[in-house]
Amino acid sequence: MGLEDVFQCTLCGICCKGQGGIIVTKKEIDRIAKFLGLDNKEFEEKFLEKEDSNKYSIKIKEDGYCIFFDKDRRCTIHPVKPNICIAWPFFKGNLEDENSFEMAKEYCPGIKKEIDFEQFKREGIKYLKEKQLISQQEDGPNALKVKF
Repeated sequence: MGLEDVFQCTLCGICCKGQGGIIVTKKEIDRIAKFLGLDNKEFEEKFLEKEDSNKYSIKIKEDGYCIFFDKDRRCTIHPVKPNICIAWPFFKGNLEDENSFEMAKEYCPGIKKEIDFEQFKREGIKYLKEKQLISQQEDGPNALKVKF
C-alpha cells in the first residue's frame, strides 16, 4: 500500500477555503516572499493578516479561498506552499482521532472512501516523515509532534 491508495489530490480546492486556517511561520514567510520576488515586509503587507503579535495567516479572497488559489484550481505558490498545506489531509487530528478522519473523508474527495482509519494513519505518518513534518513520534495520546 502507498500514499496513492489512501489519498490522491483532485485539485478541488476545498482545503484552500476558510478564514485564518493557514498560519505561516517566519521560515515560510521567507521562502514564499523570496519565491514571489518580494521582501518580507512587502509580502506581509500584501498577503498576510496579523493574528496576534507573533502569528500571521494568509489572506483570503471574497469567495473564501486562499489568496494564492486561482480560478484554474491551482495553488500559485505550490512549490513553496506552507507546511500545513503540504501536510493535508494528514493533520494531527485526522491521524489520532477516527471521528476526525471520518469527517475529513466526507469533506475531501481525494481521500479514498474505501480505506480505513488504520491504513490512513499508517500512510499519513509515513508521508509526514518523508516530508520531514514530524519532529518525533511517541506512544500515547497526542503522540505526534508535527512541525506546523
